[in-house]
Amino acid sequence: MIELLDHLNRDKAIWVGHDWGSPVVWNIASHHPGRCHGVANLCVPYSGSDTSPLDYIDRSIYPEDEYPAGQCEYMIYYLENFAKATAEFDTDVYTTLKGLFRAGMGKPAATAMVRKAGGFFGDLGEALGPLSEWWQARYARPFYRRDV
Repeated sequence: MIELLDHLNRDKAIWVGHDWGSPVVWNIASHHPGRCHGVANLCVPYSGSDTSPLDYIDRSIYPEDEYPAGQCEYMIYYLENFAKATAEFDTDVYTTLKGLFRAGMGKPAATAMVRKAGGFFGDLGEALGPLSEWWQARYARPFYRRDV
């Protein structure tokens, strides 16, 4: 990111990170404070050096013995099974997007069950319920590859 900033002939930027991009911009701010006008992060709490994202898991919803990484189990699966995970995303775009656009307040998210299911889909496709036509039209269809 610093190389990109240099390439653009800029000294500083406002860095915005979302989800897995949040730690990227935290580290830019931490290691290159002089290159930052500001930092904004969405979706993932700042963990700093003396805490872990696991410290923020609601264990009343995600008991540690059942969901060691809470709603972030999918991240562990992704790191442990990168090729399989990305192949699943490419193979079943509809179910991938169904998993991304679902409400789950107060109950375990489908992402918490990915490692148990042995993959992103396993039995999750049915558990997620239907993706509305509105979401399908705006988000799922544009992702389908035309040459598959």
